Amino acid sequence: MGRLEILHKVTEEVESIHPWWPMKAEGIGDEWKDLSDEWVGELKYDGRRAQLVIDEDGDPHFFSSTLKDQDGKLPHVVNAIKKADIVARTIIDGEYVVFKDSMGFANPLTGELVEIPDFSWTAKIMGCKPGKSVERQRDWEMPVTFVAFDCMMLAGKSQCEIPWTGRHEITKMIVEKVNHPNLILSPVLPISDEVMELIHDAGGEGMMFKKKSGTYKVADRSWDVRKFKFVMDADVVVMGYTQGQNRLHTTIGAIKYGQFKNGVLTSRGQVRGITDELSFHILDERNPDNVVDNREKYMGTVMVITHMGVSGGDRHGLRHPNLKEWNRQDKLTSECEWDVI
Repeated sequence: MGRLEILHKVTEEVESIHPWWPMKAEGIGDEWKDLSDEWVGELKYDGRRAQLVIDEDGDPHFFSSTLKDQDGKLPHVVNAIKKADIVARTIIDGEYVVFKDSMGFANPLTGELVEIPDFSWTAKIMGCKPGKSVERQRDWEMPVTFVAFDCMMLAGKSQCEIPWTGRHEITKMIVEKVNHPNLILSPVLPISDEVMELIHDAGGEGMMFKKKSGTYKVADRSWDVRKFKFVMDADVVVMGYTQGQNRLHTTIGAIKYGQFKNGVLTSRGQVRGITDELSFHILDERNPDNVVDNREKYMGTVMVITHMGVSGGDRHGLRHPNLKEWNRQDKLTSECEWDVI
């Protein structure tokens, strides 16, 4: 299929424009080593999933993975997109990231630097209101970058049914037209032990694998996109608490969590090692006359934990869980689906 033919293989044009629920990747273990040359690799960016929407009037807007308006947080990127005059009614899937200390490695295909983002700084900057977000980017000299990795719509026409190769070409053209250092294309990487080692040694989270002929499945998981993480993380739902012991007897000891399995919220384990600050924020009974109890407030909210894979013959528990992020408001409870990797 020729380049122009790919660009015009689209579905019915739509009049109004709004963000779409993004596609999710399926996890993969060491089976990535058996992938054929029908697959390409990309860095697994450890940031926050985002979406760039160019509306009917050609004005750019950013949205979170839960489709929440993020306008005002990336004015430097928005201004560059406006100047580039990108075609209206276009949707680009991507990730917010913050690069710190220029950590990274040379892409074996191009020799160009592939930078590794710092999730903690991304969360601190993108987790607050627009004014504070811009202020932090300026004061900390850490501008947020939007990494573009897929095109869902172009000129009001869905691109979801064309192969990844075509969508990647469109995304690349848009990024090149904007030509701004904080709007970049997710670089293609060779799939090899060498590259995996480069990513690991540079402090990267892992690698994405995308099938060249794969389509974009809106609001669904796809076996055409796989993700591998050195240390995996999981979105889980707060389901309860245990009481602390010994010096922490006046606060919580652990947070119980679960995920949705076949549509049912199912207990999966508990995470300990919580900071004293968070523990006493959730429950503080040190002063009987002034008890702080926020346990109910956080029931049913989303937190992110890291783990080393599943355990047990029933693959139920998560090995060595640790709290990564508390009260993640850009995630929906319904997105916390049962992880099997």
